[in-house]
Amino acid sequence: MTRPPTPIAVLAALLALPEDTVILALAVNPLTALLGAIAHTTYVWAYTPLKRVTPLALEVGAIPGAIPPLMGWTAGTGALAVPGWFLFGLLFFWQLPHFLAIAIYLEEDYRRGGLDVLTVRRGALAASRRIALYTVALVALSLSAQPLGIAGTAYTAAAAIFGAGFLILALRGAKDAIEGAWARRTMLYSIVWLTAVLAALVLDAR
Repeated sequence: MTRPPTPIAVLAALLALPEDTVILALAVNPLTALLGAIAHTTYVWAYTPLKRVTPLALEVGAIPGAIPPLMGWTAGTGALAVPGWFLFGLLFFWQLPHFLAIAIYLEEDYRRGGLDVLTVRRGALAASRRIALYTVALVALSLSAQPLGIAGTAYTAAAAIFGAGFLILALRGAKDAIEGAWARRTMLYSIVWLTAVLAALVLDAR
């Protein structure tokens, strides 16, 4: 026996919106729902088809990947503000070297899968140089939290220490021979970096 549609499903159908967007609008706030809709649309209709067309899919896909912490901020405050955009920026730039390291380490898998990532299009050296560029931007952004009034000195110290480690790894790959082991270490360290920086931000937030 077919179950009748829920009121949320009926409302979503009337508004021609996904159910999750309607739920966010009603249970949280319309701004958070809008951000969720942007993330969904960008991921499904831009990033997903672009993966087989251009390496720029990475930068496009980093947008919906970075929106969730911004949604968390708007869910708690009801407004867009500098701390929310800071979190968005951290997640946006973090994804880029993280994924490119994976793309170097697993280049043949992406090639066999028909995905047009940077390593398949231009090779591992181009990807490693892009890792260095994005890591510089990421670490610089992470160090702006204290000047922006988001965190204190303890956070800055942690961001500087872990950022230095990330930079050493990334810059080494941009000038030396590229190996899968280096890419794997960089990918794993990026996870350590993100965990440490976000933990420091939570503990020393203003």
